[in-house]
Amino acid sequence: MDEPKDFAEFVQGHSRTLRTAWLLTGSWCMAVDLVQTALAKTWPKWAGIAVAGREACVRRVMTTRSSRGGVAGGRAKWPPAG
Repeated sequence: MDEPKDFAEFVQGHSRTLRTAWLLTGSWCMAVDLVQTALAKTWPKWAGIAVAGREACVRRVMTTRSSRGGVAGGRAKWPPAG
């Protein structure tokens, strides 16, 4: 399957997506995993998503995945156990 048009450009140009993922997870490592998961979920439907709505679509996937305890497992608990 070929890469959807403008997908790589979107990925490289949206550091706000990573910051949003960090706010959702509380960890840079988990944030990277969450962004990758969201991009993998939106990639097959990329051509059908309006250009203006792509960032919102990726953020919605991240929010849904983090609230369900998906890849990132939700925001880290504070204070840490121990």
